[in-house]
Amino acid sequence: MRTAHVRGSQLLLTALRLLANYSYGNDRAKTSLATSSPSASGGDKPPTLLSLLLALASNRGEVTPAQPRFAGSSGAVSSASDVEASNTACQVLTSVLLNVDCVLAAVKAGWITKLVDVAQERLKQATQTSKTDRLEAENLAHLLSVLGSIACSEEGARVLYSSCATVLPSMLEDAMQSSEVAVRRNGCWFLRNLALSKATRSHFAVWEALLDVMVATCVRENESAPLDDSTTLRSLTAALWSLVYDNQKARALLLAKPAALRNLQHVLASRRPEKSASSQEVVENLQRVLLLVQE
Repeated sequence: MRTAHVRGSQLLLTALRLLANYSYGNDRAKTSLATSSPSASGGDKPPTLLSLLLALASNRGEVTPAQPRFAGSSGAVSSASDVEASNTACQVLTSVLLNVDCVLAAVKAGWITKLVDVAQERLKQATQTSKTDRLEAENLAHLLSVLGSIACSEEGARVLYSSCATVLPSMLEDAMQSSEVAVRRNGCWFLRNLALSKATRSHFAVWEALLDVMVATCVRENESAPLDDSTTLRSLTAALWSLVYDNQKARALLLAKPAALRNLQHVLASRRPEKSASSQEVVENLQRVLLLVQE
């Protein structure tokens, strides 16, 4: 894949799409991406395809960047073809990192914390500018989707909590408050998957400061999103339900926020469950949250 990158972006994109087809729905193929073949010269093993994909994802398309390439950095700006390669690598990783062996390989190589650090810095930079960079927003949304896949496994969620607990609250808050629809959608999908983890109850401190922001984002999404397109709202309400389920501390904290409860009741009252399956899921999630908190 390094050779493909050197020879041209179209060749790299073709190689990435080949990897996507090769690994889709095939756990054995996904696991093979985390395996390195012996060096022909007997020296160090070459990097795995998984590592190269992660490098493309985190560095906006450069396999071996000289310096970080996130928005707001003083380094060179990635070209549109670089970003397209990074987006495609993220799409491959979103599937590949549903495989636990690949998650463990990424953990071992230190990639999980690197991805979180890059996403956190780029989200922070985005909050500090009023300019809209469509390429940056699209790439950041793809990166958040990768983190969402990592959070789907208990192994990935545990590493996220144990290694990134100090940055997760501000990172998730910035994602929820982003002006970009795709960033909010994928950021809230990441948030949902993390909240559904069994490890959440032991790391509830991460969520205490986020409850108000989650409820406020529910209200905004309810007002701005069509009733039949509630992806972000579905993720948020599922996360809220997961947080209060079998967690007395979470229920007590939300019960002590009457304004937040009124806002959730308002969102529930405004939804028409018969409109779509998506709207029905939002209604059911909110009904469960309010029932658990107010029982």
